[in-house]
Amino acid sequence: MANSMYVPLTQLPEDLAAMSVIVEEVFREFGVTSPIAKFDTPGRDASFLRNFVLVEGQDPQARCWVSFSECSTDISERAGYNNMADIQTRGAWNFAALVAYALCKYAGYVVRNDGGELDGQVTYSVASLRAVLLQRL
Repeated sequence: MANSMYVPLTQLPEDLAAMSVIVEEVFREFGVTSPIAKFDTPGRDASFLRNFVLVEGQDPQARCWVSFSECSTDISERAGYNNMADIQTRGAWNFAALVAYALCKYAGYVVRNDGGELDGQVTYSVASLRAVLLQRL
């Protein structure tokens, strides 16, 4: 079963190309080969709110999927953060955390580690998640 990391966002990436750039910059920052981001069902609906994004690395275990949704301040816990990214994986936690970090760095303020995977912490700031990733990669 997959666990999730959640990132409240002020805005969604403009499109899939913009999301790819956001993720690629972070992977380069950590010296990791850039993954490929694609819609699960290409051509069906190029909307983040109607289609999830599959992010795949070179290793078969290096994959996660990102679903976006609108949310209220009650859920995001901060005014102006009306979107939520849900990053799920079945085990490539370093990989999924890099994607969560990229989205948080782009337009978030916190990453919520729903399953306590990665290192057991429940929440991360951009800086604290970066520190954990530097230790793990």
